[in-house]
Amino acid sequence: EKDINIKATREVSLKYAENNTEESIVNQMEIITNKIMAISGEEKRIIQFSYNMGLNENNYPIKEIDAAIEVPEIEGMKPEVVEVNYLNNMKSYDYNYDGQNINIKLTNEANEEGKVNWKQAKGVENVILTCIYDKDVNIENQEIKSNEKVILYNDKQLETQNTVVINAEELNNILQISGENSEEVIYKGKIQEGIERDYQSKTELKINYAEAIENIEIQEDASIYANGEI
Repeated sequence: EKDINIKATREVSLKYAENNTEESIVNQMEIITNKIMAISGEEKRIIQFSYNMGLNENNYPIKEIDAAIEVPEIEGMKPEVVEVNYLNNMKSYDYNYDGQNINIKLTNEANEEGKVNWKQAKGVENVILTCIYDKDVNIENQEIKSNEKVILYNDKQLETQNTVVINAEELNNILQISGENSEEVIYKGKIQEGIERDYQSKTELKINYAEAIENIEIQEDASIYANGEI
């Protein structure tokens, strides 16, 4: 008998189903700071909001995001606005403020090989916008409005609007701290066997408006471990 080898080549094409609607857009605004603070020795009213843009579950690559945000003119005063951005997928960031309207354009251009960024686990783009008013302005019930347009890589365009109302609640998140562990679970058996494990934790410090902070002190205490029944 002779061994017979048969080789074949098959071409497979993958078509990714995309069924996003306007409800799929992340167009989220949250007031995170509302407080009178000293800025360069002068007391000012600080209204700061976090603005998230993108797609829920980031289930399709985005080509472009265009956002228009209207901040309130209060008692004839247009605020000074300071922005800080935290981007994930988008490569280019363009920002403009004309005294009342903020325009943000984010683009995700393909590289020389035609590949684009698409981090499904981290799909939301975040911008922190700080509005600075005179300290005595009446901010209660003022509105911040946003209009967001998302263009996907199949050229589909989606658009939605949102409004957030400023109330009298005092908030202060000029400085935000978050932490995460490199490993969430260490199994009981490995502990009982005395197997050594490297354990790392990461603490992230976000300064959303540096002019409002005089100094920062970080103190890290020694870790405390306990032995006992699990």
